[in-house]
Amino acid sequence: MTTVATILALGFVTPVALTALPFHLGLAAGTMVGVGGVAAVLFKMTRVVPHLGDLRIRTVGLSAVSGLSLSCFGVGFMALEEYFLPFWAERFDQHSAMMEAVVRADDPTFIPVVLITVALLPALFEEILFRGLLTRYLGAHLSKIGVVLVVGVLFGILHLSPLVLLPLAYVGGLWTVLAQRTGGWGASAVSHFMMNATSAVAFVHLIPVEEPSIFVALVMVALGSTVATAAVLSVQQRPESSFTGELNT
Repeated sequence: MTTVATILALGFVTPVALTALPFHLGLAAGTMVGVGGVAAVLFKMTRVVPHLGDLRIRTVGLSAVSGLSLSCFGVGFMALEEYFLPFWAERFDQHSAMMEAVVRADDPTFIPVVLITVALLPALFEEILFRGLLTRYLGAHLSKIGVVLVVGVLFGILHLSPLVLLPLAYVGGLWTVLAQRTGGWGASAVSHFMMNATSAVAFVHLIPVEEPSIFVALVMVALGSTVATAAVLSVQQRPESSFTGELNT
């Protein structure tokens, strides 16, 4: 556990340590070193082989729909938090400043870099760790619901912010259900990429809007979570899940 914690900490320190490099290069290095390092250690400790799982056209389509819906859910949830948690105003300001630096809202030509560092790399590395390795390993020891709860909470904690703990715990749990239904991490990676890409690009560069009202935010949360959950549950359950039986096959 000490080794895992050290590598994960290194992943969060790397973007800061590499201040001589462009911000997004440091961000990418943090994802690969931190999350990728923990995945490598977990693989070495457990010998769990991550499966890509079902990636048929219907599955990919439903996964993409869930990701788009989750971006709507996330924007609405953050807006509600700002309304109901005014004592965290400073935290929200810091979070907004960080996101502006990450997505480079002032420069639309930066979109390809944002898509790689904010959407593609996290979708690959985080999903291999959480849905490819951890979900499969815990699946041999816990019930399906237990795995969903544990992996979801750990996914929320990974992002080191109380502002996103609850929404990302839900998102992480839903992606774990998707991984259980498809037998691998590929479908959840599609959903993850779509959520991050839509949140970073569409809501910032293409359709910037003023802060939604409470009513609009509630509709976004309810509609986004409902559609995302329905899309995941519409994915066909594999007859023989990759999360049962031998872990190293």
